Amino acid sequence: MTIEGIIFDKDGTLMELESFWSAVARKTAAELSLLCKGDTSLTERLLSSVGVIGNRVLPDSILASGTTAMVAHTFGAIVQEAAAAPAGFDAGVWVPEHFLFYMKEQDPCPTCDLQALFRVLKAHRIRIGLFTADEPFSTRCCLEKLGIASSFDFIADQDSGFPPKPAPDALLAFAHRFGLQPGRCVMVGDSLADMEAGRRAGMLTVGVGPSDALAGHADFLFPTPAPLAGLIKKKNAP
Repeated sequence: MTIEGIIFDKDGTLMELESFWSAVARKTAAELSLLCKGDTSLTERLLSSVGVIGNRVLPDSILASGTTAMVAHTFGAIVQEAAAAPAGFDAGVWVPEHFLFYMKEQDPCPTCDLQALFRVLKAHRIRIGLFTADEPFSTRCCLEKLGIASSFDFIADQDSGFPPKPAPDALLAFAHRFGLQPGRCVMVGDSLADMEAGRRAGMLTVGVGPSDALAGHADFLFPTPAPLAGLIKKKNAP
């Protein structure tokens, strides 16, 4: 079976989730704690509320699979409960602004040699898509820092209007846009929601990361996306 299209998740799939987003969340929470009467004890409460424990990001937590707006809402509720915010504070504005500021300062760590992988995909004329819960500016910034922004034919982000994973709508839209058969496309991700979205779209699924996390839920399991190059060469051999 020839593979015609591949659609990727971003965080945890193309770039390491914990090293990037835990740093962004920690800096934002620390500054918010200082803003809230200098209550530094608030920092860990804010972080744990979105799934950051130490430098780890818990699977399926708000930070791992939610949106910046969800983080802002959660931080806002914690601050309101602590009755520590200054007059006129709007978490819905303040938190996303600071997330973006610290995100621009932070360099994402790729999960493999992405540029080499994408050269193989392009050589085989494979359409490449992205489906992420991240917001557009952050998505574009991360892809540019990873050096792969120009490689994508299709990007569905937080503002694209598609329901979140595991809904398959974005995946089917990707296939439809380029006239691809879903059965000749692959969903690549690091979460159960990624795998379910792929299955519901009728696509092959490739899980990346620790094998025990997605065992039994993916057609293929790889530690990183790098082995996709070999899979494509095998599947698309003349």
